[in-house]
Amino acid sequence: MVEILSDLKNYPSWLQFFVAVWVILTAIIILAWFTISPSKKALEPLANNNLTNNGNNIKYLPNPTPKDIISSVSGLPMLNRKPQLESFLGLNVKWNLYIRSVNYDYKDPQSVNISMVQEDPFVTIYCSVPLAGYPELKMIRDKTKAEVYGTISEVRPFEIVLKNVSLHIETEQ
Repeated sequence: MVEILSDLKNYPSWLQFFVAVWVILTAIIILAWFTISPSKKALEPLANNNLTNNGNNIKYLPNPTPKDIISSVSGLPMLNRKPQLESFLGLNVKWNLYIRSVNYDYKDPQSVNISMVQEDPFVTIYCSVPLAGYPELKMIRDKTKAEVYGTISEVRPFEIVLKNVSLHIETEQ
């Protein structure tokens, strides 16, 4: 790039101006790409906050929260969000959520689909569990608290799907 700038003195001033502007804009775009682009490195300090579920030796993280995951793409162009969202796939999480709805799974009547929220009602977490393992779901009320352990299997704008879910439902006393 230095050679380009030093050779410019042999060209008309208007061309010198446009080349200089091009060099400056390119440098700004490259710098912005590397400084604004979110990365998974922000999650590395959280690795020490490991929790296990029922002694199964799978480590579950309370962070990132559902809101953190969705917020990580808010500044990105819409067509560039998918790789960032996919970077969370396979992450084992432990979240305290509120159950919003429970419905029978039309593909498997022995299971139920659950939708839940955390503090942000615009991020919905979905999972499916066997009804036999959680008979209390038959009588559950809206906004019941649950501690949810699971693995992120899908992330879409405003939706997160968990698999291999274990629930600890807060019962009314």
